[in-house]
Amino acid sequence: LQSILTVSHKYQVCRLRSWCEKMLCDQISVEKVCSILCQAHLFDAGQLEEACLHFIKDNSSKVLVTAGFGELGKNWPQVMLKVSLFLSGIPEAHATAAIQAQQPS
Repeated sequence: LQSILTVSHKYQVCRLRSWCEKMLCDQISVEKVCSILCQAHLFDAGQLEEACLHFIKDNSSKVLVTAGFGELGKNWPQVMLKVSLFLSGIPEAHATAAIQAQQPS
């Protein structure tokens, strides 16, 4: 499904993208959530990203100790910032300075 999400984003097939997001929401698990969240971030899949963030918050004691979560900090700093903000209850709109600091100059 993640590869179908990639194709639907590339070719702007909105209905297929929406379907993929819904199906991937059903596949979120402790083992897969970080990978799915990165895909959601990469392809601007807002519904899926939101579902992943809620799952991480609701299952933080299990998710935060996985290798996948550790890799977020190393390979996906923007996604890690989103997770940190979400877990802290800070809206992204209030963290523009932190978000802009991560952008390449």
